[in-house]
Order: sequence, then C-alpha cells, then structure tokens
Amino acid sequence: MKSRVETQNLVRKQYRTIDGFDVSNEQHFECICWLWFYTFFVAETLDPEVKFLSVSIVSADRQDMVLPIPEDGKPHGLWFTLKEGSQYRLKFTFQVSNNIVSGLRYTNTVWKTGVKVYSTKDMIGTFSPQLEPYTHEMPEETAPSGFMARGSYTAKSKFLDDDQKCHLEINYTFDIRKDWA
Repeated sequence: MKSRVETQNLVRKQYRTIDGFDVSNEQHFECICWLWFYTFFVAETLDPEVKFLSVSIVSADRQDMVLPIPEDGKPHGLWFTLKEGSQYRLKFTFQVSNNIVSGLRYTNTVWKTGVKVYSTKDMIGTFSPQLEPYTHEMPEETAPSGFMARGSYTAKSKFLDDDQKCHLEINYTFDIRKDWA
C-alpha cells in the first residue's frame, strides 16, 4: 500500500493534467486531497467505540445507586438489591469515540431459578463522537412485589448497535427484598 504522501502526489499529478488547472487552485487541491485521504483511509477504518462509565439505579425512595462496571463484565457476587414494589429508572453514562454509533440499544433478560421471567429491548439512540459523556435514562419501571417475587435473580444486559456489535455485556445477580439493602 502506498503511503499518504505518495498517494497525495499521485492524485496531485492526475489533478494537474485536467484542462483548466490553475496553480492558484493549489490550496483548494490540498483541501480536497486531505478530505479524500481522510474519507478513504481513516474514517472507513475507525469503528465506533462506546465506553460505559457508569450504570445507576435512580429511585425517589433513596439516593442514586452507582454500580461499578467490572472490566470483564461479570460483577462478583450480588450487584445490587431492589425494594419490592419500588419505582426506579436505569441511568447510563457513556462516551462515544472514533465514529458515529448508530442505533445503540439495550437488551435485558432476567431469570429466577433458571426460568426466564422478564425480557426487554429498548432503543437508546444514535450518537456522534464527543469529549463530554452522554447520559441516558430509561423509562420508569416498577419492581415486582409479593412473597413470590422476593429472592435472587440472574440477568444478562447487552448494549448492541445496528451492526450487531456488542459494546458491553454484563452478567449479574441481584435481589428483590422487602427493603433496600
């Protein structure tokens, strides 16, 4: 593969053979070369990168619970506890770099004693790269209540984009109890 300078010189030579080329267009040509080079050699090779900074559980009943995101996506032991019948929202803080991430969506599946009891798929949106992190709050949900709802649950959450690239997968356990723990 030719280097950037070799490619630019080749394009410059071909551009100068066009009828009506004027040396005063040199600055315009430089701009076109850089745009062409960026489009075909840089932008096409950068996959969007989404880094999740935090996952929080927001409830009017208590302070926000900021959950640590482990490197391997597998929190050790119990990740959090919900109070039965409480209303809560999930809040995600994440940063996008390199390229636009299109159609980022959140999927969550919950099991109790090996039986699937809940599943959801929600669209988060399309995001462009920026230095400041994005924050997205999910719609409010109500935790199940009653004697049968209390206990330990296992769950799998994924963040996928339109290209089916998984940006984060978390396998975790949580409890539903009479009170917040």
